[in-house]
Amino acid sequence: MTVRRAKIASLLLVVGLIAVLVPACGCGSQRSTATKDTSSTRPTSAPQNTAPQSQDTAPPTPTSSSKSKQAVEQARAEGKPVLLCFHSLKCAPCIQIEQNINQVMPEYQGKVAFVILDVYDPAEYDFCTENNIQTIPATFFIGKDGSVVNKYVGVQEPDQLKQQLDALL
Repeated sequence: MTVRRAKIASLLLVVGLIAVLVPACGCGSQRSTATKDTSSTRPTSAPQNTAPQSQDTAPPTPTSSSKSKQAVEQARAEGKPVLLCFHSLKCAPCIQIEQNINQVMPEYQGKVAFVILDVYDPAEYDFCTENNIQTIPATFFIGKDGSVVNKYVGVQEPDQLKQQLDALL
């Protein structure tokens, strides 16, 4: 009987750890609150205010207009395709996709606008909502005319990114 109790206790411990670690990752969060723009420059992101919100409060009010949306609109006006990535610095797959984007970026610099958004930036909340972001990382490949050509949820390897970017050009 004690062996059975030990197995049950171990199972409960594992389930409890999973329940704690998955939300801490930030992946798949329904709380899409924003992002950061890095149009045609090397992406950089700083952690934003990530204080938890109670469920009975309204979504955060954007503090300023979305720099990311402005960067996408600017690229469209210039006739450039865009790689638009919604991510968080709290999410391991998001960190990996940002590294992969940084790896291919030099080859497409000047030809493609790169916009990497932190979904926890309150200034980007409306832009995330407009794009129905519910799971991260989410990467949109936007054509020269501003239409979304392809969407991908999850991590793409550098070769996959290059393939998508070549199709945009």
